[in-house]
Amino acid sequence: MTKIVKKTDIILEGRGIISLYPNDHLATGGEGSIYRKNDTVIKLYTDPQKIINEGMIEKLMLLKNCQHAFIVTPENVVKDLAQKPIGYYMPYVDGEPLSRIFTNDYRLRTHFDDQDASMLVGHMRTVVSHAHNKQTILVDANELNWLVVQKKMHAPEPRAIDVDAWAIGKWGARVIMPSIRDWHSQTFNEMSDWFSWGIVTFQVYTGIHPYKGKLVGYTQQDLVRRMKDNASVFKKDVGLNHAVRDFSCIPGALRAWYEDEFAKGKRTLPPSPLDAGKIVPTLGRVMHAKSIAGKGTLVFEKLFESKYHVLQIFSAGVVLLDNGELVELSHGKKIAIARATQIAVTWQNDGWLITECALGKVTCRYIDRATLREEELPMAISAREIVSVENRTFIVNERGLVEIVLIKMGKKLVLSVGNTWGVSPHATKWFSGVGVADVMGKMFLVIPFGGKACATIRAE
Repeated sequence: MTKIVKKTDIILEGRGIISLYPNDHLATGGEGSIYRKNDTVIKLYTDPQKIINEGMIEKLMLLKNCQHAFIVTPENVVKDLAQKPIGYYMPYVDGEPLSRIFTNDYRLRTHFDDQDASMLVGHMRTVVSHAHNKQTILVDANELNWLVVQKKMHAPEPRAIDVDAWAIGKWGARVIMPSIRDWHSQTFNEMSDWFSWGIVTFQVYTGIHPYKGKLVGYTQQDLVRRMKDNASVFKKDVGLNHAVRDFSCIPGALRAWYEDEFAKGKRTLPPSPLDAGKIVPTLGRVMHAKSIAGKGTLVFEKLFESKYHVLQIFSAGVVLLDNGELVELSHGKKIAIARATQIAVTWQNDGWLITECALGKVTCRYIDRATLREEELPMAISAREIVSVENRTFIVNERGLVEIVLIKMGKKLVLSVGNTWGVSPHATKWFSGVGVADVMGKMFLVIPFGGKACATIRAE
């Protein structure tokens, strides 16, 4: 089926007729396009004939038997109004791509720690075991085919997606991302699944692929050759950058398993990671780099230090600590307590505008710098998330990317909606102020800049 470019009626088997619109688009891949309608995700195949030729309806019904809390299994078939199968539907999951969990930025922003990593990795181990018990091979469980749901602090759960690509019964699989493939195996089987699981979960702990880092005799393009040579990060002469987390964060038995898999070529079942010891947090610090004229030297000057983790630093000169305090950097004094995890702080009219979002509701308040007096500012607007770029605050909702502006009218402060840019709320992911939009399979960067501007740039 071609992409949805206008209102299109389809049939969800077991539910009835619904209408899809272009704004319902989430993403487009090699096999088809994904759309969201309320709490349902709909996958429409680019070539619907594949469903008939490959017996996909029968396969989808088999995959329903793999149901688990951590697996997003197909619910039923999607048909066009002529009763021709064109795809399937499944529950919608609001989560982060696993690849985002690899980064130090995510850990700082969400207070995700090593114990959370072990809990998440343990749940992912449960998913693979459950699939194998159902005589199913995941094959291509790469970092883009896992989502992470964090319903509350320190309770991360995985969701395995793209389940229709799993191998089950007479339906095999031929496609796999090279970076997770077991190049020592001629077939896709349970042990190759565990090797792939090891690749992505190692990155959850350390932030680096186990066959990356600088190594004499290999270039950055030699990933597959290194995997075939077992030339992993466990080699003593591998150079790692400072962003890589220390391997001591991995529970002992699991760390030994990783080394056996990646450095020695052994293939065994992994141990549980849930025997992690107590994690001792490091101090939260904010450092400022400055150059010394004429000397070509960088000196790091400590601006702030706390016994709490720094989760976020705002250009308004404020940091968010993991105990919820918002602290002004210049004097180290607390100015407020955060009320939500989604938050933006900007400097406006000799004070701070704090914008927060929880359960889709936006709240705003103003903190006077001289008196630290709080003033609640009403704002009748909903949002999916908050985006903070330099000293500007945006919300993302069904209208697109909407800027929030503070206006002073005499002695009264009033919030207003500024410029709005037509960004797809479902198909755009935000990374530290830069949006990545999937527009019918084409990738675009959404970049707010300057005082009032926002650019959309084709990324390929």
